[in-house]
Amino acid sequence: MSTRKTFRTGSRKRSTVSRHRRPDALESAFDPKTKWRTLRADQFDATDAREIDGVLDRTVIFGREDWSAAVKGDIEAALRLVIGFMPIGEITVQVDLAMTAMLRLALGGNSEAAAAISLVVHHLPGRFAFHREISKSWMIRNVLAAYGKSHHRLLAE
Repeated sequence: MSTRKTFRTGSRKRSTVSRHRRPDALESAFDPKTKWRTLRADQFDATDAREIDGVLDRTVIFGREDWSAAVKGDIEAALRLVIGFMPIGEITVQVDLAMTAMLRLALGGNSEAAAAISLVVHHLPGRFAFHREISKSWMIRNVLAAYGKSHHRLLAE
């Protein structure tokens, strides 16, 4: 059974679908660390990008040499960081942070990061219907960007 709830956050309206009545998905949809797995690529705006920047700029993962480089925009370091967690059996805070660093790159227009998000979300444990939608949205964003269609860079001013 499908339910649709609409939330207002500031001046924007966001609709969240939970096909499996998962309250954790609704609650975490507004946490910057979990947006990579709760929002489609087309649902992000500049406010989301600022929230993601705020989280990443004040976070350190000790013992992960690639963390600083990934947060500064090094796609290779971000990929190494994410690959280190594969296969993802459980979504931990470290996975959320690594994928949030990847999300920052994808929102900045990096096609490798968008493809990585699509792949990781597609293979998340449990794979709910909204994960398939999120995965497809990042692939569609990549295809549109490759052909110069309706693709905008949220982090570019």
